[in-house]
Amino acid sequence: MFNLANFKIGKLLYDTDHLWIGNILHEYGEYSPDEVKLMDSVIEPGFHIIEGGANIGCLTIPMARKAGSSGKVAAFEAQPQTAAILSANVVMNGLVEVVDVNKSFLGNVVYDGVSVNIPLYQIGDPRNVGGITGLPKKSHGTVNVNVEEIDHMVYVFDWRRLDLIKLDIEGNELSALRGAYQSIRHYKPIIYVENNIYDIPPDNNNPEGRKSDPQGLIDYLGSLGYICFWHTPAIHEGSGVISHNMICYHKEDERIPR
Repeated sequence: MFNLANFKIGKLLYDTDHLWIGNILHEYGEYSPDEVKLMDSVIEPGFHIIEGGANIGCLTIPMARKAGSSGKVAAFEAQPQTAAILSANVVMNGLVEVVDVNKSFLGNVVYDGVSVNIPLYQIGDPRNVGGITGLPKKSHGTVNVNVEEIDHMVYVFDWRRLDLIKLDIEGNELSALRGAYQSIRHYKPIIYVENNIYDIPPDNNNPEGRKSDPQGLIDYLGSLGYICFWHTPAIHEGSGVISHNMICYHKEDERIPR
């Protein structure tokens, strides 16, 4: 069931049947406020931001507000229906000049191919739609979406700066950052990335299972000169940890926490 409500971060359309985001918004009136606070402390007006796994915009909206009219947020959401809700939320919050919604999958074509198949979310689907990853094979109930590399998209957008990469793409973060190699080396953006351990056997959400490489992600960022700090946000105020994330700064960045 869809609901439209005003929250601290702005007006949001959401599906109350969604596991995690929709459920939590409906019951507690917020979602991952620790991440919202961290992004507010990091982002400056004019920031150009790549966001992978934007979902319905719980972070997209406040990030875009902080970046302001001189900033840009390229929000990537591979689920077509979720991307449509995201687009509506961007419009309702008056941020169409700041946010560009992209219905594609961030990755690296060498590792992921030029497209992936993802299980198609239906309205009222109780699954954790944000936790559904790309599948190598086309099957019933899936949709094929393009794989885009961050390096290519920065070129397409004709950006002359990249200040922040924010990724929550269910274990595909390392692949997406490999696709951002040139942009990271050139712009040295702040990187905020989920780095959970995934070693999940096949289930209804992910028929082929899911496995991540947390140490590989740390090693890759280290090879590019990054220093990372753990950030463990709660799903709502007073709850337990929802995710193990990292906020990473290039070693030459004067904003490194001391």
